[in-house]
Amino acid sequence: MERDSFELVNAIQMSIKGLMITRNSDFIQRTVENIKTESDISEITGIHILEINGKVVYSSEKNLINKKI
Repeated sequence: MERDSFELVNAIQMSIKGLMITRNSDFIQRTVENIKTESDISEITGIHILEINGKVVYSSEKNLINKKI
């Protein structure tokens, strides 16, 4: 299970890196939400992309966007 989780994290990172290059913020947000809702892995409780200062830029939980965590 741990190896599967590691592989999933790597796949998510690679997908999001590719999306960040496009700078299509709507598509990035939808993708983050879809990864959370469509994943059958219960260990994924949320996905958040943060600025270096801790401000949430994209999140599977929209209420966290623009907040610091």
